[in-house]
Amino acid sequence: MSRFWSHILRFQPRFHGTEKQVRANLESHAWHNFRFSDIYPEASEDLPVIVTCRTCKVMADSNAASWACGEAPPDMSYHDYLKRKKLTG
Repeated sequence: MSRFWSHILRFQPRFHGTEKQVRANLESHAWHNFRFSDIYPEASEDLPVIVTCRTCKVMADSNAASWACGEAPPDMSYHDYLKRKKLTG
């Protein structure tokens, strides 16, 4: 992997709970469709729509979405992820 991507990629731990807890956490978010062209007029209209939470700004398809709104732990860099993975085996 190039060093460029190691600065861009961020990793989020998964929520380890029951399916019922995950569903309740997903429902705690205020989801809306985000279009880059709404914020950045120079952006192409062809870019995909992203579903994010209005409150905590997490994306619906990320690991952070399985946590309750505002309770997801901080994300970590690729470098920190590799160090943690090496320590835990």
